[in-house]
Amino acid sequence: VNNPSHTYSSSGSYNITLTVTTQSGCNGSVTYPGLVTVDAPPVANFTVAQDSGCAPYTAHFINLSTGAATYSWQFGNSDSSTLANPTSVYTQGGYFSVTLIATSPNGCQTAITKNQIVKVFAPSGRYIASPLIGCPGLNVQFTHTGNNVNVISYFWNFGDGTTSTLQNPSHVYNTVGYYNVWLAVRNSFGCVDTF
Repeated sequence: VNNPSHTYSSSGSYNITLTVTTQSGCNGSVTYPGLVTVDAPPVANFTVAQDSGCAPYTAHFINLSTGAATYSWQFGNSDSSTLANPTSVYTQGGYFSVTLIATSPNGCQTAITKNQIVKVFAPSGRYIASPLIGCPGLNVQFTHTGNNVNVISYFWNFGDGTTSTLQNPSHVYNTVGYYNVWLAVRNSFGCVDTF
């Protein structure tokens, strides 16, 4: 065959020998040592130094890949990196899957995805209050509207020296004035948000 092709199924360095036979029966051959090199596919693998925390949470990834020269990461939070051992900041709560693509020196790729490997906890201290304007003796209902998942404590400061630990308290304002109200919530992971 003048222009053969061959598929190599195993990695290694291969010698290629060309043998030629003329029409008159003369033979000749030449060997090219190591002419074809087939890379072993890289083994993509990684872990995360600590897999959970409070938002904003910085995850530190530890690359355990072998046989790779370059890396491409997708962190599940719209962030990416080409560093060997990157970090990524998670500003929202949730469970995030991470993908690593490891590429060998000659372009062979292997990918690994670890589902929900990063867990970020983010309570929300958002609330609504009604009514907001009135006369002394105004009874205001405060309602926590943030994420209640794993919330274990509420701390309301009504701006007039009084507080509450109820989830949705009401409070009576007996004096004319403007009051700055804030709520702090804590979840079972120790994460706090103040609004």
